[in-house]
Amino acid sequence: MRDITDREFLEYIYGTMLWRIVSRKEFNTWIDKIDDGLTWKEVLKDFTNSKIFHHRVGEIINSVAAESHKYMTGPPQTDLDINLGFW
Repeated sequence: MRDITDREFLEYIYGTMLWRIVSRKEFNTWIDKIDDGLTWKEVLKDFTNSKIFHHRVGEIINSVAAESHKYMTGPPQTDLDINLGFW
Protein backbone atom coordinates (compact mmCIF):
# COMPACT_ATOMS: atom_id res chain seq x y z
CA MET A 1 0.00 0.00 0.00
CA ARG A 2 1.29 3.44 -0.83
CA ASP A 3 1.76 6.05 1.83
CA ILE A 4 -1.29 8.25 2.21
CA THR A 5 -1.87 11.48 4.06
CA ASP A 6 -4.10 11.92 7.08
CA ARG A 7 -6.52 13.78 4.81
CA GLU A 8 -6.69 10.87 2.35
CA PHE A 9 -7.15 8.42 5.22
CA LEU A 10 -10.09 10.39 6.62
CA GLU A 11 -11.66 10.85 3.18
CA TYR A 12 -11.30 7.11 2.57
CA ILE A 13 -12.93 5.97 5.81
CA TYR A 14 -15.80 8.43 5.42
CA GLY A 15 -16.34 7.44 1.80
CA THR A 16 -16.18 3.69 2.40
CA MET A 17 -17.80 3.45 5.82
CA LEU A 18 -20.45 6.18 5.66
CA TRP A 19 -20.72 6.67 1.91
CA ARG A 20 -20.34 10.41 2.21
CA ILE A 21 -17.79 13.19 2.15
CA VAL A 22 -16.28 14.32 5.43
CA SER A 23 -17.35 17.84 6.42
CA ARG A 24 -14.77 20.52 7.19
CA LYS A 25 -15.77 20.49 10.88
CA GLU A 26 -15.47 16.70 11.13
CA PHE A 27 -12.20 16.76 9.24
CA ASN A 28 -10.70 19.40 11.51
CA THR A 29 -11.84 17.52 14.63
CA TRP A 30 -10.15 14.31 13.49
CA ILE A 31 -7.00 16.10 12.31
CA ASP A 32 -6.71 17.80 15.72
CA LYS A 33 -6.97 14.39 17.41
CA ILE A 34 -4.34 12.91 15.08
CA ASP A 35 -2.07 15.91 15.68
CA ASP A 36 -2.50 15.31 19.42
CA GLY A 37 -1.19 11.76 18.98
CA LEU A 38 -4.23 9.63 18.11
CA THR A 39 -3.16 6.80 15.80
CA TRP A 40 -5.10 5.73 12.72
CA LYS A 41 -5.96 2.50 14.53
CA GLU A 42 -7.45 4.54 17.38
CA VAL A 43 -9.30 6.75 14.87
CA LEU A 44 -10.87 3.63 13.33
CA LYS A 45 -11.80 2.31 16.77
CA ASP A 46 -13.43 5.62 17.76
CA PHE A 47 -15.09 5.87 14.37
CA THR A 48 -16.58 2.38 14.44
CA ASN A 49 -17.84 2.93 17.98
CA SER A 50 -19.65 6.13 16.99
CA LYS A 51 -23.44 6.43 16.90
CA ILE A 52 -23.40 7.67 13.31
CA PHE A 53 -21.46 4.61 12.14
CA HIS A 54 -23.80 2.23 13.96
CA HIS A 55 -26.80 4.07 12.50
CA ARG A 56 -25.35 3.73 8.99
CA VAL A 57 -24.64 0.03 9.45
CA GLY A 58 -28.20 -0.45 10.70
CA GLU A 59 -29.53 1.27 7.58
CA ILE A 60 -27.47 -1.03 5.37
CA ILE A 61 -28.60 -4.15 7.21
CA ASN A 62 -32.25 -3.10 7.04
CA SER A 63 -31.95 -2.30 3.34
CA VAL A 64 -30.40 -5.67 2.55
CA ALA A 65 -32.98 -7.48 4.66
CA ALA A 66 -35.83 -5.68 2.88
CA GLU A 67 -34.40 -6.54 -0.54
CA SER A 68 -33.76 -10.16 0.44
CA HIS A 69 -37.33 -10.54 1.71
CA LYS A 70 -38.67 -9.76 -1.78
CA TYR A 71 -37.12 -12.96 -3.11
CA MET A 72 -38.15 -15.31 -0.33
CA THR A 73 -41.37 -16.68 -1.74
CA GLY A 74 -41.08 -20.38 -1.06
CA PRO A 75 -39.58 -22.89 1.31
CA PRO A 76 -35.83 -22.98 1.84
CA GLN A 77 -33.98 -24.53 -1.06
CA THR A 78 -30.70 -25.31 0.66
CA ASP A 79 -29.21 -25.77 4.12
CA LEU A 80 -27.50 -22.42 3.57
CA ASP A 81 -30.89 -20.71 3.29
CA ILE A 82 -31.89 -22.17 6.64
CA ASN A 83 -28.54 -21.37 8.32
CA LEU A 84 -28.72 -17.77 7.14
CA GLY A 85 -32.19 -17.47 8.62
CA PHE A 86 -33.93 -16.66 5.36
CA TRP A 87 -36.85 -18.85 6.36
